[in-house]
Amino acid sequence: LLCSIELVVDAMKTVKREEEDHRTLSALLGRFRGSRSMTYLADRKRALLWHGSVVLRRMAMINEDRQQTSGEQRDTSRIRRLSRAITAWDAREAKDTCHDGSQDSISSYGSTSSYPNSSDDPLNDFPNPPTLPIAGYAVVLSDLVLIGECVSGTSGYYNLIDDLGLVRIFSTEDYGEETSILEYNIVTNTVGAATATLEVIPVDSAESNLGEMTPRIERLHISLLDLALGASTSSDLNRDWLSALRYSANYTIQIWCRPWKAHKGGDDTAQVLASLVGSGLPLPRSPSGLIPHSNSREGGASIQEREERGWWSICFHQVMNAKRQIAPRIG
Repeated sequence: LLCSIELVVDAMKTVKREEEDHRTLSALLGRFRGSRSMTYLADRKRALLWHGSVVLRRMAMINEDRQQTSGEQRDTSRIRRLSRAITAWDAREAKDTCHDGSQDSISSYGSTSSYPNSSDDPLNDFPNPPTLPIAGYAVVLSDLVLIGECVSGTSGYYNLIDDLGLVRIFSTEDYGEETSILEYNIVTNTVGAATATLEVIPVDSAESNLGEMTPRIERLHISLLDLALGASTSSDLNRDWLSALRYSANYTIQIWCRPWKAHKGGDDTAQVLASLVGSGLPLPRSPSGLIPHSNSREGGASIQEREERGWWSICFHQVMNAKRQIAPRIG
């Protein structure tokens, strides 16, 4: 009996905590401005993993085929110049003239003049270097990441960055020993802040189905702002936000490879809902609600109270079912 009571109390505390988290997430998403209000993302199945100020830089995705072709063009040009140098050497009639010519020809091959000039260099066709760093605010959810720039003249409100405001993380790599010198130097590396390389998939909305879309992958370098770091908490912040990025990336891989997992548990919720409605209760409604409460609500306080009771009942059943699945493994 005591174990049952503890389980019920724990479930009720979990439901209350989830409702408080939902309100916090709704308030945070309400500070972002896009084509529509971002508060629609405040789903109770969507967890808030991390949020804070960041510095990000968009990187160009280098096309390896173009890089190989450009390298072949450079080799062809060098061979052509070497051939001309050898021909000029053989054409010398006098021995001393031949010697002088060989030195000139060979030295010209190894000099910078033997390479194509900057206007002919095919490497100049490569994408431009990284764009200037952008100071922004990121919200890392379990399945999505929001990135916004501060709205001028406001405090705590953000506009979603064009093409990168709403993304799914495809892969993440924090900087370590294997980081190349080139990649490390082009990042605005803030003091004490961890820096990560992200490959992200921009999406139009949370409903965008990865299995039905042709994804466009963007590469970003992202790090924490110095303002977000404290001397005693920098390591904890670095660990927390990098863990959040990895979790979100793993979630993307899961829903891409196993899309049915994103809808797991829907049948159980439908059964509980049908049971509540069948018992005479009205359709459940969250106490926080997705729309503002109205004082002139139809049915008055009694209907509102019954709706909220139904909602608490659904949440309670969901938490209890989850804890029942975990309990045998713990025992």
